[in-house]
Amino acid sequence: MDKVQEEARFDGKFVLTTNTELNSEEVAVTYKNLLQVECAFRNLKDILETRPVYHQTAENTKGHVFWSYLALLLVIELRRRLREKGEVPPWHEIIRDLRSLQAIKIEIDGKSFLLRSEFEGVARRCFMAAGVKPPPTISQM
Repeated sequence: MDKVQEEARFDGKFVLTTNTELNSEEVAVTYKNLLQVECAFRNLKDILETRPVYHQTAENTKGHVFWSYLALLLVIELRRRLREKGEVPPWHEIIRDLRSLQAIKIEIDGKSFLLRSEFEGVARRCFMAAGVKPPPTISQM
């Protein structure tokens, strides 16, 4: 049996080693959660345009970790609420659809109005799942 065939038995499987007392199922779930956390942090940094971040103090590092963790909790909660409503959109679709939502301020006859773009994809359902009333299409400021 050559090396390629020998390694093929691991195709599609996680091969993990650990020095913990966790059973194999707990190790796999923990690892998958870690991957999810890392992916969420990367996505959040892209969304918030915080790359790269160079921390000068321990307090800055703690603050960065705190807001990253808080943002992750919000992501998890939104996805949980969407799942409860029978929605399971991929995260990239949620972000794409929420990013497409925009508003502009216009002035007509000395009055200011806020004009919102139409909801696309799952954006409206995200608002509803989060318990946030979607903003009106036009509102006077």
